[in-house]
Amino acid sequence: KEELLYYLLSPKFLDLIILPTEKCNFRCRYCYESFSIGKMGQQVVNGIVNLIKARAPSLDLLTIHFFGGEPLLAHSHIVQICRASMAAMEMGKFSYYAMATTNGYLLTQERADLYYSIGLKRYQITFDGTKNVHDLWRAKYGGGGTFDTIWSNLKGLRALPHDLDVLVRLHLMPGR
Repeated sequence: KEELLYYLLSPKFLDLIILPTEKCNFRCRYCYESFSIGKMGQQVVNGIVNLIKARAPSLDLLTIHFFGGEPLLAHSHIVQICRASMAAMEMGKFSYYAMATTNGYLLTQERADLYYSIGLKRYQITFDGTKNVHDLWRAKYGGGGTFDTIWSNLKGLRALPHDLDVLVRLHLMPGR
């Protein structure tokens, strides 16, 4: 208990959970989001970068978790925040880890390669059952299946020479 409390209150640790956009390229049948908020403003991104820079001298560990909506729709914000985190880490000599909960549709080899170079090395990607079930429940905005592209992107990640951490979740429900 005391160790957890120390971690939560210590200036040596900074754990950021960032929603760079509420927008999504899917229209899952069970989703409750309205998608009206949109992308995080540049002032907020600048504020996050400034917070990281200000805290860097006292940090032992910085963790960042991107989620959404679909966070990879805010690619430029992710790149800016992660690059700033890498630069601060080099100056501050702390450990830094970044991860994203993503639908995987936009996680191409090229993006994963760039993300790896700026510290984003962990991903959580979810399937909703078999291809037919998944495509029914997790269709693209505008219609169409998503399973094949996600699966192809996962195979592309595996082909990269990097040590990526990818958690694949599978949602199974009776009748689906």
